[in-house]
Amino acid sequence: VPDIAAREAFLLQHVWIGLAGGLALQIGYRRHGVPGYPGSLLWGGAGFAAAVLAPLWSQPAQPPGVIPTEDGGALLFWMFTVAITAFGLWLLLLVAGRWRLIGLALLAAPPLLAPASAWREQTGLGAGSLAGDTGRPLPGDAPPDAPPVLPATPMEFPAGEDAVLLLGLNLLFWLLLGVFSVLSARRVLYR
Repeated sequence: VPDIAAREAFLLQHVWIGLAGGLALQIGYRRHGVPGYPGSLLWGGAGFAAAVLAPLWSQPAQPPGVIPTEDGGALLFWMFTVAITAFGLWLLLLVAGRWRLIGLALLAAPPLLAPASAWREQTGLGAGSLAGDTGRPLPGDAPPDAPPVLPATPMEFPAGEDAVLLLGLNLLFWLLLGVFSVLSARRVLYR
């Protein structure tokens, strides 16, 4: 029997993300002008990068595009990651001068500030392996005749084969959100 409550919660999450993302796109359109349809796809792609790819890179235990609602700390870090990445993309792509370097630094900040558990999941290293007392050794610690010890599957998605489907559906969602935000902005502003 499929878990209907989990499916409904997943869909409701995307409705709320769509409302928040649409509002953010409308604010961006108001500030920078309503773009054409290719520009709307770029705005939607930036939303996808900020709301799906950046949290996935910083918190690899989460399936793509899913908000971590079970843990308050993970939820705050998810919101921090989305906000910092969106601001970094805005500085990098729409502001000239030295601010672009700050935007680039902001894009690198969430993975560097990720919780230690997320870092261990990405690298496959144990908690005490850096100190050398417990866990698996670092790749360079292997004897010269032994192959290096590397994680079995780095950046493995918990969703398995469904991760590609989730990424594709989230990309489609954000691209359509960008296009429909332009349609609604034109309807409201040029009425």
